[in-house]
Formats: sequence, C-alpha cells, structure tokens
Amino acid sequence: MHKIRADLKPLGTKDDDCLKLAKLASDAVDFSKSGEPADMTAVPRGSDHIRPDFMAPGHTMVLNELGATELADLEKDDIDDPDSLSILDPDKTKIRYYRSHKVLGHLYRNIDEKSFFNRMKNNFEAQRSWGSESLVQQLERYIDRETVSVQWAHHRQFAEDLRE
Repeated sequence: MHKIRADLKPLGTKDDDCLKLAKLASDAVDFSKSGEPADMTAVPRGSDHIRPDFMAPGHTMVLNELGATELADLEKDDIDDPDSLSILDPDKTKIRYYRSHKVLGHLYRNIDEKSFFNRMKNNFEAQRSWGSESLVQQLERYIDRETVSVQWAHHRQFAEDLRE
C-alpha cells in the first residue's frame, strides 16, 4: 500500500497516507517490545487496484538443476479468457497497472534482467568448468566494475542528514 500511494501521490513518501502507513508498520515491528499493537483501524482507506508498472507480475528468479540463477516467466492470466483462473478471483481482475514516472518506474524499465541473468549464468557455467572464484566474488567484481565512475562519497553527509 505504501509503495502504491507513494508513487501516486505528488508528495510521495511525505504524503499523509504514506506517513500513517509507515507509522503503523513501525508500531507493528515494535509490538514485541512495546506490547502495543498497531491500530489497523487507522489504515488509510482507498483503492489499491491501480498500481505502478514496477509492481506488475513479470519474471521470477529460479535456480536451475546446476544451481545457477535464471529467469522464468510467470504465467499471465488473461481476464478475457473464460478458462482463466483470474475470473474466479474478483480482486485479481480489478488490478490494473500504469507507467510510473517516478524514480522506481524509471529504474524498473531501465534494467535488462534477461541480459544480466544470462551473463551471470554464463559466468556460473564458466566458473564450474574452471573452478575459479565464487558467484558472490564475481558479483562483487561486477558491482565494483560497474560503479567505478559513480561519485558517491561527497553525498555521504547529505545521506546521513536525510536518514536522521
């Protein structure tokens, strides 16, 4: 609910509904310490059947028989198909997706998952035949290589202030 509302509302996560949902989530996490349950009657009302595209069903990551990761397509129900299971679930047929214009939407559409996982699969198979570095080591090298030009150190104080 928080992600949906943050994407829809002009103020994003600073919208009143998002702030209420964040408070409720915090209360729920703190329940074991405080003994005070989250007040679920305070959940902001509204329809969450219209969602950003980055929440649409897509690929799922699975492990193949060799232990390598690969992407598998999820079955997509066709609501016009009378044999579709989504017909039996009225809530599922109401869900619609829109193109998000906020940062998560841009990130979602700019990641080529198939290409990334194909490279990882090829690296995994090469590692098996050569017995070299682990998949985690390869991932760390990939991250280091791809982020070498990212200038982040000068943003540290801003990030700390933002976190506070």
